[in-house]
Amino acid sequence: MFGAVMLVTAFIWVVATPHNALPAISKEEVKKRVSVWRDPFTILWGFSFFPTIWVVFTLAPLITFIVKGMGVAAENAGELASTVLEASYLLWSIIIGGLAYLLAKRRSGIPRNLFNTFASVQLLCFIIAFIGVLVIMNSHSLSTLLMGLVLVAVIQGTGPTFWSTPSTAYPRDIVTRAGYALGLISNSAALIGPMVSVVAGDVVVLWMLMLVMALVGCTLSFICMRIRLPIEKGGEK
Repeated sequence: MFGAVMLVTAFIWVVATPHNALPAISKEEVKKRVSVWRDPFTILWGFSFFPTIWVVFTLAPLITFIVKGMGVAAENAGELASTVLEASYLLWSIIIGGLAYLLAKRRSGIPRNLFNTFASVQLLCFIIAFIGVLVIMNSHSLSTLLMGLVLVAVIQGTGPTFWSTPSTAYPRDIVTRAGYALGLISNSAALIGPMVSVVAGDVVVLWMLMLVMALVGCTLSFICMRIRLPIEKGGEK
């Protein structure tokens, strides 16, 4: 059903969008710049989103088994946890995205100020997710477990902040390549995270890994707020 809706919506967009509203195809002279892959910022910022993908793609498919592995005896506990988790993912994406937008409106258009705004919100998400994992690891009831899941799900809110930064942090002529590099680095966790979790086969180890991931996200987000942005090296305003 979702696939059908997407196709219909895409068709309507193509038909209804005036030709003059489409972006013009332009050929710009590409200036010689440092490769996005050789820039430390690309590696560090790309891996700052790695923990999010790790957690999201581990919990989403495995949450029912994780809840059972934690010994929660309540009927339909796995299904309830899955519903709460997915609803929280959605709500946090909207809330955090809106928060980042409102804060960015109050800052000047200087790339450093805008980037630090997004990175600060991302850092806050990882801190809350870290607390959420601790709540779950010390939970003794279904209600506490669900509350922890709501907190952990805030990590999904780093999506809007992470993907708001390529056009802010990179010169215009390499934004597309930078976005590809960042996506390739971060999305590798979609394969690695679930595989490592399944191999580990222990719920305690799984939550410890997620605790480490949240800490890694915090650390990398903070470091990236301190290092020079590619656009600052290129001298573009």
